[in-house]
Amino acid sequence: KASLAWVEANLNRTVLLSDLARVAGLSPQHFCRMFKISVGVTPHRYITEQRIERAKEMLRDTRKSLVDIALETGFPSQSHFGCTFRKFTGVT
Repeated sequence: KASLAWVEANLNRTVLLSDLARVAGLSPQHFCRMFKISVGVTPHRYITEQRIERAKEMLRDTRKSLVDIALETGFPSQSHFGCTFRKFTGVT
């Protein structure tokens, strides 16, 4: 649970597996295995899904530009955000 809360609080920055493992007090390899067992997806997939969900909320509730939304949800660029958003939602 602490790892999930940490992800939520840090979606706007680069989230490293080593950071998550440190929060959980586990080695990165053990953390990755245990995360997938308990959450059902890899940490990377979970983080990306959470970023997409936050971006969807921002797209509905703000008038921010796509660049701002991309950066505020932790994507390195609008282009990367657009490709990932399309992959996860099927919508451009």
